[in-house]
Amino acid sequence: MSPITLLIADHRANIRYRTDGAAARVSPVGPGCPAEHAGLLPLPDGAPHAARYAFVDDAAGHLVLGDAESGDLTVSVAIPGEHLAGTPDGRYLAVTTGLGANHAPWSDLLTVVDVADLFSVRVRVRAGEPGVVLARDHATGESVVTVRHREPGALEAIALRDLLRAGPHCPTVRGDIHTDIGDLGHGDAYDPVTGTVFVATERGLERFVVDGGRIHALPTVAWPVPGRAYHLRFDPHRRVVAGALRGGPADPRAWQDWRNWLFELDVDALATRAIEVDSGLVFRPALVDGGMAATTVGRLAGDRITVWRPDGAATIVTAPLLPMPGAPRPGFPPWDGTADAPAQRRAVASDGNRIAVTAGGTGQVEIWATADLEDEPTRVRCPTALHEGGQLLWIPVPAPRVVDTVGR
Repeated sequence: MSPITLLIADHRANIRYRTDGAAARVSPVGPGCPAEHAGLLPLPDGAPHAARYAFVDDAAGHLVLGDAESGDLTVSVAIPGEHLAGTPDGRYLAVTTGLGANHAPWSDLLTVVDVADLFSVRVRVRAGEPGVVLARDHATGESVVTVRHREPGALEAIALRDLLRAGPHCPTVRGDIHTDIGDLGHGDAYDPVTGTVFVATERGLERFVVDGGRIHALPTVAWPVPGRAYHLRFDPHRRVVAGALRGGPADPRAWQDWRNWLFELDVDALATRAIEVDSGLVFRPALVDGGMAATTVGRLAGDRITVWRPDGAATIVTAPLLPMPGAPRPGFPPWDGTADAPAQRRAVASDGNRIAVTAGGTGQVEIWATADLEDEPTRVRCPTALHEGGQLLWIPVPAPRVVDTVGR
């Protein structure tokens, strides 16, 4: 097995690449069209088949277990993939389905996968844009699939054992449903130590646990600034939930005037802190050693990478990014492209010591040492354009013992 330094997925071109050890060159890994919303999920040390990561292939209709001992392994799942999450040991994964190329919810399929047996079951729940987390039932210790529904908002808990024995033909399987939750949920995280599920909604960072098969709400943590998160990440080492908060105009055509803050919650002390960064489009920040990294597509300061380490002094550093042809246009939603090309954006990922950022439409990836954003980055070019920014995942060797269990 060849260790992967940085995985670069071009979902629009249906191909994956990896860098060499010095992150100076790329070489193809194989085909793959990772569902852009479900993203790439790192798997922990000890995961079955020594798989290193997983993703939903939205072209082939299966879950890919990448860099396993015998090469890529696949399991059939329902598509289009909306969200992907796993148990902390990597044994079980769950996949929800979303809109795909459609404008209205239409699929109600949920897939659960036994990674060890390469076995999957599909059931019907509720159509929408569902998030998913695999949590631990406080009373029984068993795994529970929690599904976050939108408009109307709800959180549903279904015992994993009930899903695995549901049988063929996509039967309907429903669980305990909690409806006292914001309608506009977007962003999920999970703390495996306390068994707490976090959901970002318009009401704040809502928190839940499952006990005896029932969902119990914990006090909601208010957003500390006039904005809200749309993407969450969990740092199991620092024990923080992190994300970017967006405020400003509700109209997406005014995205250039959106205000942005980087945010984190200490999940034990329930203390929040945030710092404002450039206005414009911030999309799916990444965790770095001791903090966060985010890219901003903006008009005033240009496109920049920002690293924030809230060490008491709230240190923050920035660096300019390569321009993108076909970048979001003022007056149009930032995800709307033109007749000739999709809207471009950026992916960002870090292994703690290095940060990688794509420039959608150019095929280029910029890589910095986390401590030296002032230095010129290493640049590598993929043979394909990385339209829509592609997707990135650093895969350390050996695999980490604990990982964030929710893909993005």
